Order: sequence, then C-alpha cells, then structure tokens
Amino acid sequence: MKKNIKIALVIIWMILIFLFSHQSGTGSDGLTEKVINAGISINEKITGKEKTGNEKEELIKDVFVMIRKTAHFFEYLILTILIVSMLKEFNFSMKKRVLIALFISFLFSCTDEFHQLFIDGRAARFFDILIDFCGSVTGMFGYLIASKFRKDKEVSLFHQKFNLFVLSIFWIFILVSGFAVFKVKELNILEPEMVFGIAEMMILIVVSLFLIWRKWKKRIVSAFVSVTLIIFIVLFSVISLKMNEFINALSNITNKEITTDIYYVVGHRDIDQAYETLSFTIEELNHDTIQSKIKNKTLIVQESFSDLMKYYFEDDNHKILISEAYHEMLVDENSEYESTYLIMETIKITTILDVETNDTTANEPFVLYISGIDTYGSITTKSRSDVNIIVVVNPKTHEMLLVHIPRDYYVSLYGKNGLKDKLTHAGIYGMNTSMKTMEQLFDVNVDYYLRVNFNTVISLVDLIGGIEIKSDTSFTRGKNCRFVKGVNYLDGECALVYSRERYVYASGDRHRGQNQQQVLTAIFNKIISPNLIMNSSKYLSILSDSFQTNMSYDLITNLVKKQIKSGGDWTINSISVDGTNASEYTYSYGSQKLYVMIPDMKTVDLATDEIKRVLGS
Repeated sequence: MKKNIKIALVIIWMILIFLFSHQSGTGSDGLTEKVINAGISINEKITGKEKTGNEKEELIKDVFVMIRKTAHFFEYLILTILIVSMLKEFNFSMKKRVLIALFISFLFSCTDEFHQLFIDGRAARFFDILIDFCGSVTGMFGYLIASKFRKDKEVSLFHQKFNLFVLSIFWIFILVSGFAVFKVKELNILEPEMVFGIAEMMILIVVSLFLIWRKWKKRIVSAFVSVTLIIFIVLFSVISLKMNEFINALSNITNKEITTDIYYVVGHRDIDQAYETLSFTIEELNHDTIQSKIKNKTLIVQESFSDLMKYYFEDDNHKILISEAYHEMLVDENSEYESTYLIMETIKITTILDVETNDTTANEPFVLYISGIDTYGSITTKSRSDVNIIVVVNPKTHEMLLVHIPRDYYVSLYGKNGLKDKLTHAGIYGMNTSMKTMEQLFDVNVDYYLRVNFNTVISLVDLIGGIEIKSDTSFTRGKNCRFVKGVNYLDGECALVYSRERYVYASGDRHRGQNQQQVLTAIFNKIISPNLIMNSSKYLSILSDSFQTNMSYDLITNLVKKQIKSGGDWTINSISVDGTNASEYTYSYGSQKLYVMIPDMKTVDLATDEIKRVLGS
C-alpha cells in the first residue's frame, strides 16, 4: 500500500510538471503574473501600502524571470525526493536509489524541454535543464542528509544541533549559489560554457563537502565543513548581488533620447517687465509649442536668429524668447546683450524621442561620438557641445583611436543647407545634427554617441579612485587644483579643471583637446582593469543620470564579456585636427562675425585615413 502511494505521488507530480510546461507562452506568462500579483496583494495587506499600477508593472518585470526559474528548480527538487523515497520501497541500495533518481529526473527534464518545441510561444532551453538538474541534486542531498539525521539518534544533543546548523548552511548555500549562477546567466556577461562550468563547480563542491561530512564524524571536520560552506556562501552572495546591481544599472539605459530645453523670456533692464507681445524664431520652436506654454500673448515669428536679435535691439520694450544655449552664447560673445538683458521668465520643455541603434556586434569595429556639453546638473539639458571627440574602436585588434575636433571648428552644419557654423553650436540643434555633421566632415558613419557633462567627469573619476596624467606645464586653478610639470594624480574636480583649461597654453583650445584625450585614456585604462565586474554596477548606477547613449544593453554587456574573456591591454592613439584662426559669420549668430577655426583639410584627411585604417576599411 505504501509503495503504491509513493508511485502515485511521483506520477501525479510528473503530470503536474507536464501540464504547466504544456501551456502556451501566453498562458504560462499569465500564470506567472497571477502568482506575482498574489504576492503583491499579500505584501500590501501586511504592510498597508498599496502599489501604483506603474510600480506593479516594474515589479513584475523585475521578478518575472526569477519566479519562472525558481519554479523550475523546486519542481525537480520535489520530484527527485519523491523518486528516491519511492525507490526505497523496492529495497534498492542508497547508491542505486541516488543514481536511478537522478537519471529519471534528468531524462524527464530533457523530454519535457523537448516537447516545448511544439508548443506555441515556448522554446527548449539547455539552461532550464541545468536548473532542473541543480534542483534534482539539491533534493537528493537534502534527502540523504535527512536520512542521516534519522540514523544519528544516539549522538549528543549538541551534535544534533550542530548537524542541524550545518544542514541549514547547506540549504542556504544551495539557494544563494543557484541565484548567483542565474544572475550570471541573466547578465549574459560570461560565455555559456563558463556559466555551466561555474554550476558544475558548485555541484562538485557540494558533493565533496557532503561526502566528507557524512564519512567523518569528528566535530573539527564538521566545523571545517561549516566554515568552508560559509566562505562559499559569502563569495557567491557577493557575486549575485553584484550581478543584480549591474543588471539594474544597465536597465536604465534605454533607446530614448530625453532632452530638456530651457527657454528664457528676455527683456531689457530697467524696463517695465509686463509684456503682451513676444517674439521667437521658428528655428528653435514651433508656434503650437509656444502657444501651449504661453497663454494670452501675441506671438511674432522670426525667420532666423539674426532677425530675432534685430527685433530685440531695435526697441527696449521688445521681449524675446530664446533657449538657454543661445542666451549663454550671447552672454559670451555679445557685450551689448550681456550688459542689457534681463531674464523675466523661465520655461522648460521636455522631449522624449525614440533613438535608433545600430546592430553592431562586440566583434565589429565601430565609431562613437563623445559630446561633452558645457553644463553641470541634468544631462538632458540641451546645450553647446564643447568637447567633441570621435572614438574609433576595433575589438578584434584591441585598438582605439581618439580624434579631437576643436569646439570652434568652422564646419557645414547638417540640415542647414550647407551653411557653416562653429562645431560647438551644433549641440544646440540636437545630437543627430552633431553626429551627421561629424559624418560629413570625416566621410565615415558614426554608429553611436555618448553625451556627457561636467558632473559625468567628476563622478566617474572619483568613483574609480582618481586618475594619473602627465602635465607639460605647472599651473594652479582654484584652491584645490595644483598641477606640476610631470606626473599628477587627479580627483574628479581637478580632472575636470585639467580637461577645460586652455588659457595657460599658447595653443589654447588645441592643447585643451590633448588634455581631454589624456584624461579619457586614463579613465579607460582604469576601467578595463580586472576589478571591472565588481565595480561596473556602481559606475553605471551613479552615472545613469550623468550620461546618455544610444548603445544598446546587449552591445555593452557583450563588450564587457569580450574584455573579460580575452583580457589584455588596448593600444590607444590620439590625434587632433587643426586649422587657422579666423573671424567669420556663423549660421547661429547671423550678422556679427565670431572667432572660428578654418579647418586644415590636410589634417582632416589624415584623420579620415587613420579612422578608416582602425576600422579595417
């Protein structure tokens, strides 16, 4: 009778597993969501705090896969315990029971995964079989340990409690280790064979420790086993937590460009601030957008920025609406405006745009445009691009080329009918304009962008513990930043100062570009050090609000994976394009000439050749 009951339990459990896996993809997902929602409801009743719809969606997204894989694990843990218990009724030896139970569980798992190939919305995954097998091994050892306790009735109460402590440590180790392997797999940061190797290593550790503990009764050995298990628990806990942090940090990277445009209603000082009429240029805003922000005002549309400034200066009572970027440009380059303007009102307009990403793999060369905007605070603020560096990356050859383009380079702006402007002003019109302008200049496709600001440099350099640079000049800026000729160790604040300095150098902006390349190289060399995985999540989570990129999650993780697998240093070369100083009319400024740098096309052609060489084209 007892034998038949145990056989029936095994069959019933197998049928339940089969029925769960036989559901369509939609049905299976729905069931998982019901389980999560039930857990959320219980949590809300206990805590008394109700989650919003968005919070529930985010929570479901975060734990969805974990719930599915945990179910796999425990399904086969229970199945193996039932099978081992059933085989006992057939008078098999413990060794045969273990081997037969593991074989049956593994065979059933393979069959169950294979049959999912024929289910709508489902797929067979070898990693799921691995999870099932880990569950089986865990169930088998749990059964063996429980059996041992039943036999140890004559040992002291202290020894029984000590054994119970070791058993608890064993189960915690199994759960935490399984979580760690899952997180490593979910992160996709290691090759599949490495993930399987980690799982196999853990199983061997558990088997070895259990056999030692089962054979030797001395307390000192049991204590050694317990301590060893605790050490492994700590190590795998750290790994799993780091994996989880890295995934959460990377999840903040989305294929969306968020920009916050700040506009000022500007009038003249010492003039009545009341206004009924406001003028703006269609180059910056459309009529509907302004109308939605400014009510009950007469709007005058100007065709160009030059026309807008003529309107502003022709009458002290005229009020205009201009972007923060244009305002800062005027303050820097127009003394009349700087001495008369008054900001009467500030308007913020946030825009979210879908960003197209290329399908470059981690093995293919690509071109990245780094745009450094001249602001602190939010990275979403649209502003001038003061740092412009083309980074050419070839993962196959481990070669990287940095090409610096001066901020005042006089180039044809993309989408402006061939009209020329300073490169720094391209940032005012958005990232796409800057990237396309770079493509026109160097006749090369720019795949990705990385948009940073002052906060990015300060935060990143501080996070990695500072950087080492070599200065060719001694100078001091502020109270804290003193640079000596030779090697200097810089924190984030001084790294930013060093990157921005130009007045101490005879060549001005040209030398500043070299400093920026030096800082970028120092940061990169430190980031690719062996402690990358242990700290990368910290970098990304803190910097998530300090940079924007259209590089995908998959590309970033695959690049990290490739670096971990292949290791090695990178060859990093830096070049700059040059030109001659001049004074010319610009698209953004209109009627007044500004300082610009006329490109030396020989240096541009040389840079183009180097870019294509590194790309292998």
